[in-house]
Amino acid sequence: PIFLLATLGASPKSVPVGKSEGGRRIKSPYVQIGASNTGRPNRGHVTMPFKHASQALRKFLILDLTRARAGPTAARQLADFGARVIKIEEPGDPNYADFGTRNGPDFQNLHRNKQSLALNLKDPRGKEIFMKMAAKADVIVENYRPVVKFNLGIDYESVRKINPRIVYASI
Repeated sequence: PIFLLATLGASPKSVPVGKSEGGRRIKSPYVQIGASNTGRPNRGHVTMPFKHASQALRKFLILDLTRARAGPTAARQLADFGARVIKIEEPGDPNYADFGTRNGPDFQNLHRNKQSLALNLKDPRGKEIFMKMAAKADVIVENYRPVVKFNLGIDYESVRKINPRIVYASI
């Protein structure tokens, strides 16, 4: 199972990816969970509980590849109504937060009720992890420039080959 996630707003930590044959935990350079914009954990951050407006979408899995205002807002609406939304973020990105700091009110508002997974989609292993997740997802929401999703190989036609029922929202 690749779903090693942090709930947005929770204190970031290094999370083991799996276990080796000997039972020891191993870490992966392809996955970074809940990192701050500096790459260092933000210890002491306290999250506020948020009650979903509804559970109407609870059976849906959404992969959120968005940044800036419109995309995160669209994915947040799905999360607010109970969908499981996983925000895929770039590891070690110095501009990690869309607007201001990761723990600032704007970022927290745009990404409430989401989980976070930092994944390098430019790396073949990172793309492989994403495609395994996409095979099980119901919806992908993205707002890349058109050439970016094709260069990464995560455009609608590529995803549809592994998941013909996918709903692919380009904002």
